[in-house]
Amino acid sequence: MSHGLMIAVNNYGWFEVTGPGLSVESCLTFVKGRTEDEVAKALGGSVVGRITGLEDLNEQTFSVAVTQLTGGALIVEQYSQLGTDEEILETLSQGTDVATVYHSENNDELFIWTKDGEIRVSFDFRNASWREGSDPDALLDVLRSMGFNLGPDDPDDPEYVFDEEASSRAFNLAEHVTGIRLTEAVLTTSHFSVVQVPALA
Repeated sequence: MSHGLMIAVNNYGWFEVTGPGLSVESCLTFVKGRTEDEVAKALGGSVVGRITGLEDLNEQTFSVAVTQLTGGALIVEQYSQLGTDEEILETLSQGTDVATVYHSENNDELFIWTKDGEIRVSFDFRNASWREGSDPDALLDVLRSMGFNLGPDDPDDPEYVFDEEASSRAFNLAEHVTGIRLTEAVLTTSHFSVVQVPALA
């Protein structure tokens, strides 16, 4: 993977205002080079239906939505976070790259890059100064070039800055490591497999 500074940046500002409430609580997991069926199997679940767009996602009990995009698959969770589970990420990322963008009003928000069964980098995308994983500095040049907040994470620090564009940066980073582009149309018009996952029951 190139960590050069010539990185395309797309506008994901629509995510904060689009439905159905994903900016409040959601977990979006981008799985490079995988099909919907492969993802469902890796989650230990089974496809129980199909929906168009995500308006009805929260009515699907113990389920997540999976759709096929150019370059791989996207998992969307409304009120769960399987995409942050280390064992699931280990399974999903065997032989490939996985990026998770977890939004929450109540918990630390997260970006996770997993490769070949190993969490390489994990951090709160609102403030990227503290990073965990097996290689926490692996994306540091990319984070700097994308403008991630690498300053103090204490709101009482006079140099603290709240990054209003952090969500957009997280999606751009997911696109950078997986090659999978998220658009508003994906969430509103794409056909999703509804995958019932025993781990959520």
